[in-house]
Amino acid sequence: MHFDGKIVDVFANVLDGGKRNIMILDRSAIYPTSGGQQHDTAEVKIEGIEEPFKIVNAEKVGKVVLHILDREIPNWEALKGKTAHVCIDSERRQ
Repeated sequence: MHFDGKIVDVFANVLDGGKRNIMILDRSAIYPTSGGQQHDTAEVKIEGIEEPFKIVNAEKVGKVVLHILDREIPNWEALKGKTAHVCIDSERRQ
């Protein structure tokens, strides 16, 4: 399963040394941790960045899903509005 979303914002992760590795998309099919069920994991290809990222955690805060990535997003200020192509790990989801 895969989907595309536009990057709305990138935030610093205070639980990970302030790294900018929390991404918010305008839409998401990622299942966040909820009701005892673990979150989805996925691979993310961000427009303009060669090496893909991995979603290692997902949490819902209000109406927003926080996509927590495996590493800091370089040049994050320039990525707002860019497309993120997300491929969900279907084995984990099942």
